[in-house]
Amino acid sequence: MQNRQHRPETEKNRDVFDDDTMRRILKETAEDVTPAGPAVFSRISKSVGLPEKTEKNRWSFMDRLRDFFVQPQLAWGFAAMQTIVLCLFLVYSPQKQQTYEVLSANRIETASSGPSFHVIFNDSARMVEIESLLQQTGAMIINGPGKRGIYTMRLKKKQTDKIETRLKILKQSPLVSFIEQAY
Repeated sequence: MQNRQHRPETEKNRDVFDDDTMRRILKETAEDVTPAGPAVFSRISKSVGLPEKTEKNRWSFMDRLRDFFVQPQLAWGFAAMQTIVLCLFLVYSPQKQQTYEVLSANRIETASSGPSFHVIFNDSARMVEIESLLQQTGAMIINGPGKRGIYTMRLKKKQTDKIETRLKILKQSPLVSFIEQAY
């Protein structure tokens, strides 16, 4: 650093400088400071590492999109086209059938005449297990489940098996928690 001279006029009269005095003081101060040479600037540039200049794509996607919607006719046309596509998608999209079907659906007509029973299955019983038990015993659900989970089932009349044996199989099954003849 250079040794700067002490200037008493600046300390005494700080608030009362006019423009000419300020110019003179600034000019003298500027003469005292020597400008940095190109070697200093090159050393700073090397230590800082200037970023590489990259040419920005002048027409980015967002710029083109913004320019496209400047004209209101095009913007409204595009919005109308999107609305039509959305409506077509909603109309022609496959809809999943969500219906509730009880176990007795479509079986009432096929149930042969035989004794009827009210049955309550355990909560842990699965549909596959119940269907297997019904096939094994020759039973068919004709109504249910009711409000309390009660099913009405009918045992088919078979020539080879007695109804009492099939009823015993149903009573001993871990899937059945209650079974009683319906009247």
